[in-house]
Amino acid sequence: MKMKVTQLKMLLIVLCCAVFSKIGFAQTPSSIQVLITNDVQISPTQYDFDIYLINMSGGNFQLSGHQYGITYNGAIKNGGTLTAWVGGSSQLSTASQIPSAFNTSTNPNQIRINPPPAPGCGGGSLIAGLPGTRVGTLRMTNSIPFASLQPNLGINFVTGGANTRTQISAYDNSTCLSTLLCTPVVNPTGCLNTYVVTVSNPVLNAPTCSAPTLSATSVAPTCAGDANGSIDLTTQGGTPTPFTYAWSNGGSTEDLSGLTAGTYTVTVTTQTGGCSATATYTVDPGAANVTYYADVDGDTYGNINVTSVSCTGAPVGFVSDATDCNDGNAAVNPGTAEVCNGIDDNCDGNTDEGLTFLNLLC
Repeated sequence: MKMKVTQLKMLLIVLCCAVFSKIGFAQTPSSIQVLITNDVQISPTQYDFDIYLINMSGGNFQLSGHQYGITYNGAIKNGGTLTAWVGGSSQLSTASQIPSAFNTSTNPNQIRINPPPAPGCGGGSLIAGLPGTRVGTLRMTNSIPFASLQPNLGINFVTGGANTRTQISAYDNSTCLSTLLCTPVVNPTGCLNTYVVTVSNPVLNAPTCSAPTLSATSVAPTCAGDANGSIDLTTQGGTPTPFTYAWSNGGSTEDLSGLTAGTYTVTVTTQTGGCSATATYTVDPGAANVTYYADVDGDTYGNINVTSVSCTGAPVGFVSDATDCNDGNAAVNPGTAEVCNGIDDNCDGNTDEGLTFLNLLC
C-alpha cells in the first residue's frame, strides 16, 4: 500500500510538470532584474518608491521567493523613527507573495523586507519582461518631518551582520524546484544588470526659499589704528524675510561700525534658515600717522620735546621739523647764521663758532 502511494505521488509530479510544460513553462528562468524607481515625496513625513521585478530570461518566470535589503541615508530620519509599508499597488498575481513584513530597526540605514511564504509550484506570480512586474510601492513614513537631505536609495546584495541580502528565487519550469537566481554567491551566466536604481533622489523637504545677493561699501578708519571704520551692507532679493546676520567679529546687525582695518565675513540667512549667502569685505587701513613738533616762535622749526600726532596734516602751531633749539626766539634756529652774541644762534651746539676774535671780543 505504501509503495502504491509513493508511486501515485511521483505520477502527480510528472503530470504537473507536463501540464506546466504545455502551458508555456518550458524554459528554465535564468535572469531577473530588481529595479527601484518612481520615487516621490508625498508629504513632509512620507516618501514613496516602487520595487519592480523584470524577467530578463526571455522565458516564463514563476516567482518562488523574494526578499530585499533596501539601503538609504539614515540621516534623513532627523532623529525620528521610520516605518515602512507597501501600498495596495502590487502587480503580483498571488496575493500571499505581496510583502507584508518589514524591519527598519535592526540596521538604521536599511529597510529589510522579509520573504513571504513560498506558494508552491504552480501558485507563484508570473514575472513579466520589460517594463516588469511591480512588487509594490514602498512608503517610508517618519515620525517627524524628514531632514533636508537626499535619501540615496540602494539595493544591498551583501549579507553579514545587520545586512539583509536581496535575493530572488523562481520555480524551475521542468522540475518545479525552487531555484535561487542572480545573487553574488549564485550568479549564473546571463544574469545582467541584476540590481538597478533609477530614481530622482530629491532633497526631502527642500527649503522653499532663495538667498539674497549681497554687496557692501566699506569706509576705512580715519587714521591707522583707529576703530571708526564701517561696512554698509546691502541685500537684494531673497525670501522669506526677515534675514539674520552673522558677522565674523560677532556682529548681528546688517551694517557694522567702529571697525579697525581688516577683513570681515558675513552670512545672511533667510527666515526659515534654509537659504543663506556669504560674502567677505575688507576695511582698508586709515591714513598713516605723522608726528609734528610745536613751533611757538613761528620760525618753521619745531621743538622736539613738544609733539602732536596726526594723520590729517600738521595741527596749527606745529611743523614736521624738530631741530629748533630755542622755540621762544625766532632768530635762533638751524637756518640762522651765527653772530657774535654769546648764544648758539644756529642750533649746532656751539656758540659764536666761525667768528674772528679781536682782543678776546668778536
